[in-house]
Amino acid sequence: MESKKTYKLFTIVFALACILLIFFITKNGAAPVAVLSQQEKEELYQQYLEILEEVKATVTWGDGLEGIEVAPIDSFEEEDWVTPEVFKQRAIDRVQASVVDEEDWFSLEALKLRVIDMMEKIGFS
Repeated sequence: MESKKTYKLFTIVFALACILLIFFITKNGAAPVAVLSQQEKEELYQQYLEILEEVKATVTWGDGLEGIEVAPIDSFEEEDWVTPEVFKQRAIDRVQASVVDEEDWFSLEALKLRVIDMMEKIGFS
């Protein structure tokens, strides 16, 4: 009789742990990397920088991608540290969302905005 109670208790605890794990994974979109040392974070951050540059290089006319950068390392929360694979998918999604259609890129309004932006950068007001 005692072993049945122990079994039921173990089953309940295990089920609760599974539910919490599923909740955590779905809440964050991906399970975070395990607790990392500062050196591991710096190495992972370097990978993030390389991944983003690699992804941005896939866009042939991506002038509009200048603003897409990896946040400073000191602004990362523990849940922000994800595997390089998850980071790459997030970077791809972000770049794809930022790239305008070729038709929009060559529209007269888009051309005007790019000329105005370029003039401001070189000092014409």
